[in-house]
Amino acid sequence: MQMMMQQAPNSLLTVDLPLYEGRTTVPASALNSAWTDGCLPSLFRLDRMRPKFTGPCPAIPDLPEFARHESREGSARSLRIAGITAGMLFLFAGVVCQAAPRADAARAAAGSEAAVLDAIRARLAAISPWTADQIEVETAARSRGQEFPGVDRGLHVLMNSLPTSTRNVAVTIETASGEDAPARTFQFAVDIRVRATLLQAARRLPYGRVVEAGDLEEAAAEVRDLRREYIRSVPEIVGKVLRRTLAAGEPLTRDCVAAPQLVRFGEMVRVRAHSSGVVISALARAEQGGKLGELISVRSVDFLRSLRARVVGPGEVKVE
Repeated sequence: MQMMMQQAPNSLLTVDLPLYEGRTTVPASALNSAWTDGCLPSLFRLDRMRPKFTGPCPAIPDLPEFARHESREGSARSLRIAGITAGMLFLFAGVVCQAAPRADAARAAAGSEAAVLDAIRARLAAISPWTADQIEVETAARSRGQEFPGVDRGLHVLMNSLPTSTRNVAVTIETASGEDAPARTFQFAVDIRVRATLLQAARRLPYGRVVEAGDLEEAAAEVRDLRREYIRSVPEIVGKVLRRTLAAGEPLTRDCVAAPQLVRFGEMVRVRAHSSGVVISALARAEQGGKLGELISVRSVDFLRSLRARVVGPGEVKVE
């Protein structure tokens, strides 16, 4: 016999009782045996179920006391499980409802931060010899998570000179004013990194050496000091004199070289003078050392008097 027990209008529980096939009545002991064998789980309220059979409806005696007791315990356990499940679903729904606006706010903040970083990089490229693709700007640790009110209206980076450092640089940002919102100013800390191709010393170069093309090499390097003027072409440094010793791989800057002295103190120089299309040349002794284009004092050997002349070449000056 196959017995079907209904707990709700759309919920049926089917139990096979093969020993009672063809019989019109089922004793309570058989139902209890089905329950103890696991055919009828205690999760269901057995005393509340309405039995249904595939054959004629038999008379089912009342369940024993212990079966009703087990049914009540199963019902309480079911209620507890249902309550915990409902609570978890409620909490999950709340988390989902809060996560959506937080995600939108996070995306908006990331877009504002990217706009600020792009503006700072563009400003650095405008006031430095470096291009925007050579400059990297990242948010410093102390400004992570910072809000950017009014950035969507436009912004202006207040930076007129290059910073002295590249880490934790405080940059002042001014937002544009709107119809109902005034302009606002805030500070934003960034880390700056510049990588470019620089001229470096190919080997150790001593103080006073006249730089030659073989002394130099080009290499990609990180710019440590944004305010220094780095030499980036060979012709502008060849022939210059080193003002200090350079280590191998050290970038060359304008303050580490100087124009060579073409005239030294006490040496004999040739003095030239132009008058009415006539060039007069004489010897003189330099009373000062001088570089190309500098005015120095020389004393004429013939007339024994001092003259002011401009250095125009090695050992050569011109009276103006």
